[in-house]
Amino acid sequence: MSDVATTDTRPFFMDIWREHHFRVDIVARGASVPVNTIFALLRFRPVESQNAIKVLAELSSLYQQEYTIETVRVKLIDKGDHHAKTIT
Repeated sequence: MSDVATTDTRPFFMDIWREHHFRVDIVARGASVPVNTIFALLRFRPVESQNAIKVLAELSSLYQQEYTIETVRVKLIDKGDHHAKTIT
């Protein structure tokens, strides 16, 4: 039985930051999200999917890369539940 955590090769959000060393405040402003959203993404904490999408779209635009919730490992809040789930 394979373990998703060991076979998933997508980068974490922190890996994106390590590559580009972007300023959190500038990306948050460009994505129209609270700065805390980006700090949560950096710590692999759950965020609302629409905020993650906005942040990743802003980074895609800035760095001409394809950063989406399908290509970057992020943890999203399931609005129908009070618990968070990881999108894999």
